[in-house]
Amino acid sequence: GKIINDHRVQNFVLFLILINAGMMGVATFPPIKNDPDVIAKLELVDKVFLVIFTIESSMQLIYHGYTLFKDGFLVFDVLIVVTSWALEGAQVFRAFRIFRAMRLITRIETLKNLVLALFAVFPKMTAIFMLL
Repeated sequence: GKIINDHRVQNFVLFLILINAGMMGVATFPPIKNDPDVIAKLELVDKVFLVIFTIESSMQLIYHGYTLFKDGFLVFDVLIVVTSWALEGAQVFRAFRIFRAMRLITRIETLKNLVLALFAVFPKMTAIFMLL
């Protein structure tokens, strides 16, 4: 727990998420997208990122045990990693890899608070819209 939840390790994971998201964005440019050699290298690096994220999620699961499933943000992280593995071979679902970048929400406290606030306000906003 001390290792995986250390702020330096978490900042490193955050850095990897940013790099991975940037790579996914770069891979959409036509000169990159149309070069099979570059795509093969990007897919290899993407696989390395996925292995690292899997190790990180596994360490969180080992540390937290089943209480991990009480923390919605950790569950979200695990679901993103599991879904990435499940959809890895399906070319149609390649676009869903960008959801890995959404793990930033769980890592940056301000984004986390914003999402929590939106979820807290959503029922009230729905009630207001129903009255209109």
